[in-house]
Amino acid sequence: MGREPPIIAGGLADALVGSLNLDFAFVRLCDPQGTGTIEITRGQAWKAFPEWLQAHLHVGRFLRKEIVTDIGDEGPCRGLVIPIGVNAEAGLVAAACSRTDFPSEVDQLLLSVAANHAAAAFQNARLRQVIQRSETRLREVIESINEGMCVVGTDGLIELWNRGAEESLRRKRQDILGHPLFGVFPELQKSLLPPALTEARRSGATLVLEDLQLTLEGANHVFLARVFPFEGGTTIFFNDVGERKRAEKVQAATFRAAEAANAASSLEDLFRSTHSIVRDLMPAKNLYVSLYNPYTETLSFPYFVDEHYPTPAPRKLKKGLTEYVLRTGKAFLALPEVVGELKEKGQIEDDGTPSVCWLGVPIKKGEDSVGVLAVHSYTEGVTFGEEEQKILTFVAAQMVVAIERMRAEAELKSALQMKSDFVSFATHQLRTPLAGIKWSLELAAQEGNLSEETASFIEDGRESAQRLISMVNGLLDISRIESGKLKLAPEETNLAELTQSVLKDVSHYIEKQGHHLSVSGMEGIPAVLVDPQLFRQVILNMVSNAIKYTPSGGKIDIRMGQENGFVRWAITDCGIGIPKASQAHLFEKFYRAENVYKIETEGTGLGLHLVKLIVENSGGRIWCESEENKGSTFQFTLPLVGGNA
Repeated sequence: MGREPPIIAGGLADALVGSLNLDFAFVRLCDPQGTGTIEITRGQAWKAFPEWLQAHLHVGRFLRKEIVTDIGDEGPCRGLVIPIGVNAEAGLVAAACSRTDFPSEVDQLLLSVAANHAAAAFQNARLRQVIQRSETRLREVIESINEGMCVVGTDGLIELWNRGAEESLRRKRQDILGHPLFGVFPELQKSLLPPALTEARRSGATLVLEDLQLTLEGANHVFLARVFPFEGGTTIFFNDVGERKRAEKVQAATFRAAEAANAASSLEDLFRSTHSIVRDLMPAKNLYVSLYNPYTETLSFPYFVDEHYPTPAPRKLKKGLTEYVLRTGKAFLALPEVVGELKEKGQIEDDGTPSVCWLGVPIKKGEDSVGVLAVHSYTEGVTFGEEEQKILTFVAAQMVVAIERMRAEAELKSALQMKSDFVSFATHQLRTPLAGIKWSLELAAQEGNLSEETASFIEDGRESAQRLISMVNGLLDISRIESGKLKLAPEETNLAELTQSVLKDVSHYIEKQGHHLSVSGMEGIPAVLVDPQLFRQVILNMVSNAIKYTPSGGKIDIRMGQENGFVRWAITDCGIGIPKASQAHLFEKFYRAENVYKIETEGTGLGLHLVKLIVENSGGRIWCESEENKGSTFQFTLPLVGGNA
């Protein structure tokens, strides 16, 4: 039963001719799956029968047992054809003999039994071949799996160990097959794997274990284990996710490094954040940053953390490891043997730091090295490599971005301070002579016997001097606020009363223009914390603008209210409005919308900028809503005293 199909067919044909004394035998065995057919012929007698048989095989005639008589001219001979299976799908057996009683009932029975046994043996052989091919394919599939695959029997012994397991778990199959899993890996005995195996076998459920720790060849590895129970044991897939987790960690850390470079407010803050990020990725207990000043030709250490040495003082360049990286502009991993070679060549000198491993990367601005970022270890077995070098190189690049940003911010701050100082100086110098000019013009105006033309010239000069004095005072106030020299003196102030006071002062101008003024919402408004003197300028400026840019007889509305811990103050006019393109620049220094020149050519463009500075320095917000030729609404909010801003 275990023989190959050709042997089975040939053996049956030989038995028919030899054991049953038949003259001719033909055996056809077919695979029902259509994968092959075997035909065997034995015996030479009665040649006419084989010829007749071959002629009829092609037309599929033999669907049932058939007895063939008197074929050919060579004497009496009889044949028998027995199909195997339904419609002869498994083949057939044919025999011929010159005996006059052939085929007797015994002959037919013997041939039928022999044919059926041969067919069964043939199918079994074919099935074994299929199974063998399937097993071969299964082994190939198992070997091709990247994950480590292990099959453990119910006795705990390892029965299967694929190539993936050899590579990821560092054990050869010939060394561990037949051995207990927890004997090969004692560390796993203390993990969650043993109870997981027990639970999986009990419940029949698939279980997944994350962060399965295992030390292999001195290095820690993290595995994701999937446990699949079956009747004869358990299949375990081990997937080494340590590299993936580390890659995710490196990606997150690089993002944090870029974020820290953008958010750091000082170099100390930047370096401290960077050290924390680097320590999450490598054993960087000892880390320092050195910066080179080409003007003084000195090397300083603005950040230096070392478990044995204090921060070095700034120094002239020498032949240390730091200077070597600075000089070459390339990253350098200083292992003891490499350092020894460089010392022999005179390229570096002993700086008294007995590090087991030192790694430094240049901090580069363009092609120039401006500093060095370095980590080092005093612990045996703790080393750095290519991956750590890539991480430090990226971090160093982010440092350059942050350093340049802080340097640019410092330069801008210095320039703004110089500008503010100049404006303050200039306005101080201008205010005194302008006051003198105005005072002289006022005295001249009081002289008698002035012609009408002379009096007009004096009045124009006096008004021009007053405008210049107002502009100088505005510039001086802006400069003081921007530089922080003008300290606000906030106190609890009633905005309603302050507004009424301003309106009283400008009532003459409102009446002169014939404007209709309405005021609402002033009752019961709580106090706000502002500098009353400065905030009077805010209200006066916005009321004056509404009066100035509203046509005669126009309507001006002032509204006050409170909401969500804030007081809201708004003034609406029906004046010329503000072009949409101008609204974004409205509060900028010296800016005036184009359409205001049609109404009033005089103006400095400082008023709204000063208003914005005062409101925002008081903790508030100011904005404008306007449509050209229909009017504008200026409004601001301020937090209530004790309110939730």
